[in-house]
Amino acid sequence: MIFHISQPDPICMSPKAHVPKICRLPDERDPLSRYQNIAFAGWCSLRESPCLAVIISATSRIFWVLGCLGLTTTTPGWSQNSPTEAIIATPETADETIVQENNKVELVDDASLDEAIDRRPDLAFSNVSLDQENSGISLSTIPAQAVEKAEVLKAATPDLDADTRGAILRVKYRPGYELEERLVSGRIYTRYKGIYDSWGALGDFSWAQRIGENAGIRATIEADSIERGSDVMDFNWSERTADATGLPWVNRINLNNSRQDWTTWRFNSSADYRFDKNNDIYLRLAYESEQIEGISSSVQYRYGDEEDFSSLTADEGTTADGRLVRVASHWEEEAEELSVTLGGNNLAGPVELEWRTQHVSETEGEPFDRDVRYSREGITFGYRDARGRYPEIVVPEIDDPGLYPLESYDNSTQDEEETTSVAAIDLKWEDGFLGKGDYLKIGAKYSRDDREIVRRLQAFDAASPDALRLADFQSPFTRDDFIGRGFSPGAVPDAEATAAFVAANPSTVVLDPVLSALRSDPGSYEVQQDVTAAYTMINWQGERLRVVAGLRFEDTQLSATGNEVIVEGDEITVVSNTAGNGYEQVFPGLHMRYELSPSLTLFGSTTKTIQRPNFSYTAPFRVIDIEDSEIFEGTPSLRATLYQNYDLSLDYQPNEDLLISGEVFYRDVTDPVYRQSIFIPDGQFAGYQRDQLLNGEPSTRQGAKLILQQQLGALAEQLSAWSWSFAYTYTETEASYPQRPDEVLPLINAPTDRIDGTLSYRGDRAFVQLGVDYRSRMLHRVGETGPVQDQFERSRLSLNVKAEHKVNERLTAFVDWENILGEFERDITESPERLSRYFQHDPWIVLAGMRFKL
Repeated sequence: MIFHISQPDPICMSPKAHVPKICRLPDERDPLSRYQNIAFAGWCSLRESPCLAVIISATSRIFWVLGCLGLTTTTPGWSQNSPTEAIIATPETADETIVQENNKVELVDDASLDEAIDRRPDLAFSNVSLDQENSGISLSTIPAQAVEKAEVLKAATPDLDADTRGAILRVKYRPGYELEERLVSGRIYTRYKGIYDSWGALGDFSWAQRIGENAGIRATIEADSIERGSDVMDFNWSERTADATGLPWVNRINLNNSRQDWTTWRFNSSADYRFDKNNDIYLRLAYESEQIEGISSSVQYRYGDEEDFSSLTADEGTTADGRLVRVASHWEEEAEELSVTLGGNNLAGPVELEWRTQHVSETEGEPFDRDVRYSREGITFGYRDARGRYPEIVVPEIDDPGLYPLESYDNSTQDEEETTSVAAIDLKWEDGFLGKGDYLKIGAKYSRDDREIVRRLQAFDAASPDALRLADFQSPFTRDDFIGRGFSPGAVPDAEATAAFVAANPSTVVLDPVLSALRSDPGSYEVQQDVTAAYTMINWQGERLRVVAGLRFEDTQLSATGNEVIVEGDEITVVSNTAGNGYEQVFPGLHMRYELSPSLTLFGSTTKTIQRPNFSYTAPFRVIDIEDSEIFEGTPSLRATLYQNYDLSLDYQPNEDLLISGEVFYRDVTDPVYRQSIFIPDGQFAGYQRDQLLNGEPSTRQGAKLILQQQLGALAEQLSAWSWSFAYTYTETEASYPQRPDEVLPLINAPTDRIDGTLSYRGDRAFVQLGVDYRSRMLHRVGETGPVQDQFERSRLSLNVKAEHKVNERLTAFVDWENILGEFERDITESPERLSRYFQHDPWIVLAGMRFKL
């Protein structure tokens, strides 16, 4: 049994395997500074938590980093309004928010919001709020001129959803009637991907203008046609040690390559109308269409048990009874999403009413997904240098594609429909409550999410061993330089050609009705989530102190219907399963800003937030993945994770060229969600790995962050075009895992050290930035029996370069080179000895093109 915690991660669906998988958004990067040690230590003692040791450790690390940089109190920076670049200045912070100076986003003229965010690697957020609503709209479709302000909040205020956990990018649209002139801009660019030597075409076009004195419209259209993909090499080590060596051996090696052609269209628009200075209305419309056609191939070397080896040492082995499987897939996906938001603002004296309704409809379909499997058994092959960084595969001496008969063929389709409906109202009463600038705010919100997935699969076995042979259905797409190591996986099947032959010759395969039913009906389900919320909050503004405090109440109700297949002899019965769950919570929040001096500002907050598991995972479903021998099941009883958050930070800004910010944070986590993996010992799926999300024991996350930003012109006039920024995050986590109850281990996917830095040059016509991203080694997975099965992700250093040249007032050329060093996306080892486990290779990418403004 293996557990790995996955709570910090949102849930997404794998585009190929249809198996729910964990995918991470940017890490939540919370904070610390030497100015805060005394205050936060006192806070921690009140909490009866072991924070003082963490703070001392974090502070020593910060001073160590500063010493390495040759600094004492000054460091890198970011000029908020550099005169050498056209910028839309960020307005003053709105009344509802308390935002640190380093978290305001500098918007770049004639660019999109995502380009502005991309220039700030020190910024990190897990949520995006557009006009008060969480949104999945692509930031690339939001041009700078459409944004009134953009800022990152460290913690959610009570008027935001309680599941807005971690930092939030809060964006407020600019009403179209406030535009002074018509704005037309866009981009045309290309994308080169090193792994396939492939090119892609991308572009967008934005138009906005005022209509009369009281109306305005804006529209952005974006299109791209690109290729994506990666190489994956996976080493599986035995769960027990060999009698001959006293060490685990390699019992399986998988080589997987995937490539997809993506064609995407996005449209994002808004219309604003002002009845008078106190009343307005807006309509937002977003549409996205996406089509993906993909192929993948997998070569699986299965070495077997110890008795299957003719020779076995600590470094190499040769199996005499191996199994070699060659698998291929060809699939197509189509997706459409339409989002409509209608809202308005009404002001009557000191009372302001804001209302909005939203409906999002998303459909995803898989017109076809064809998987073929060719295999050989009882053959001899091996491996060498097992304990090195890159173990080497010793291929069979004779590996003719004609020796591989068809084993199985699958043909499946899938349809998914999801809708979200929202209605919300906010009422704000200001001026005259306590004093000028103070306000009282209340609000209510209702949202409903529905999802239905229908999966249909036909599983076939080959009618005879000689029905089809790999030699007749080889794919032209193979990898001669797999994972950048100069190794070729050899012949791989062509799933499309195999499927065409089977369709023309149906007698070559035999339908397996039991397996078809087991892989179809349990993977189809319906699920619904209803959330009803209400809140109240107050803002008090003193001469130097500002406080925002409030409460939010949320009630969550879940209901789902799934299917269970019962097999009795030749009879197959499908039984409907229903499940339900519900919970309610109160979420208090307190935010504070205190000006200690004109250059020194203290920020603090304590909040309670929630992370609901993706509501699809509470349905009674079961998805079977034959290729990876995995089964994933839903958990109707799964509880939401609760976070008690404490944040304290200090900004020191002696002048506009220098900012030093230090932060400390502490998180109490209740009911974290773990992914449990159990190997099935017997039955039809013996040897399969069954995964399920479960709640675990409480855990903690605590640490610190130091941010330094500096315009170098303050040091020397000849450096006036240069600036640099630096962010160092230290995180310490503690968790208890069910299979290791007497041990305290770190959280999964939580690096102890993280560094983000930039060196930037802004000239009259040019901008160049070198970005550095480093994260330390971290725990990836926890083994059942002890550290020998634990998995770790190696430390990673990434370099990126961005450059722009303003050709004239209307044209700007740009280039963006990502991952210059060609680092592995994932590089995972196993056990304290760091045995190779998993490599995912998707080397550098270059984007180059032109921005224009008409």
